[in-house]
Amino acid sequence: MKKNLLITLSLTVLAISGCSKADVEKQPVVIGNTAQLNVSTAPEASQTADAADTQEDKSKEDTKISEEMKENETIKGTTTNTVDNPAEEQQLQAEEVAREEAARQAEKERLSQNKPKESSEADPPLLVEVEGIKEAVPGKILKSEDGFEITYDSERFKHTKEGDVDSFAADNTDPAIYPYIYVNVSRIKNTTAREHAAKIITESEAAKYQSMDTTYSSTIGKNYDCIQITLQAGREWNSVIRNYYIIEADKAVYLVETQYFLEAEEGYGARIQAMLNTFYIPD
Repeated sequence: MKKNLLITLSLTVLAISGCSKADVEKQPVVIGNTAQLNVSTAPEASQTADAADTQEDKSKEDTKISEEMKENETIKGTTTNTVDNPAEEQQLQAEEVAREEAARQAEKERLSQNKPKESSEADPPLLVEVEGIKEAVPGKILKSEDGFEITYDSERFKHTKEGDVDSFAADNTDPAIYPYIYVNVSRIKNTTAREHAAKIITESEAAKYQSMDTTYSSTIGKNYDCIQITLQAGREWNSVIRNYYIIEADKAVYLVETQYFLEAEEGYGARIQAMLNTFYIPD
């Protein structure tokens, strides 16, 4: 009896165990699928994100390339426009050069009309006598638009035209100490030599020079009759000496004014006198 009971229990246990084994053998497929699903899901999400990033990077790169291509096309188009019209560009440059040249010529002509003409021929030397010694110095002939000619010492005097006055001035290193040395020549219309001489005498008397000497029968240049007025400010080394020469010609007068100072009388005074000796009024 006990033996039969033991056998029965054993068979029952085996039967239960067999059923459990059969269930386990059926379930691994389900478990395996679940595990496989869980494992494959994570990489698939990661791959999706990576693909999105890659697509975004590619889009940015494409945009950058597109912008660079547009910029290159713009540059290329500009270059092409410049290169495609070389003839037009050359014509514009030629027109600009022509305009500049015309402006220069106009300015040159304007200046030449206002500038007194100096001789282009070989200028004769100026003969100066200082303390009994004659010296030939470089001279330059001025042919003034006011109708006179004069040769001046081009080494020591500089010519300028200021209004109606032709001025020849020596360099002055310190005007506060040294009076100016100059020769001024001008033409004054609608007056006579005596009328203008009277005007200068009146003005000079008001200035109270130390001495004034008037000569009504003097000469200048190529033996032109003139009235000469000589003024002297004093007896100091730098006292001004001024001379006026008034020449009557063609219903007008030529006024020649010279100035130097006492200590420079032998040097610059002699050079100025040499210049006055060349004064000439062409017919």
